[in-house]
Amino acid sequence: MSTDTGKNLLSPGKTPKNNLLFLTTFVNVIKAVNEHADLIRAAIASASNDHRLGANEAPPAIISVFIGSALTSVLDEIEKRVGDKKYDELYNADLLPSLQINL
Repeated sequence: MSTDTGKNLLSPGKTPKNNLLFLTTFVNVIKAVNEHADLIRAAIASASNDHRLGANEAPPAIISVFIGSALTSVLDEIEKRVGDKKYDELYNADLLPSLQINL
């Protein structure tokens, strides 16, 4: 996914935990996959694909996102810093000024 100028929205850069553009796109893609897994499944479903995926791989009805340990630790750190606070409580918090968009 990229902008009309070619900026890759899913490029974490050297410091993904400080790249607000990446983090926003990243969590929204995960949310979209979670909320619309049925539509994604319908878009890739075909008799030949179901047969191929049904052999020794995960059942094709399961849609998942593997993010790896590095991005898991980034999200865990953000969750730990944010906790149960809501956005309006975070507006003036220390977390937001440290996040910058790397263009």
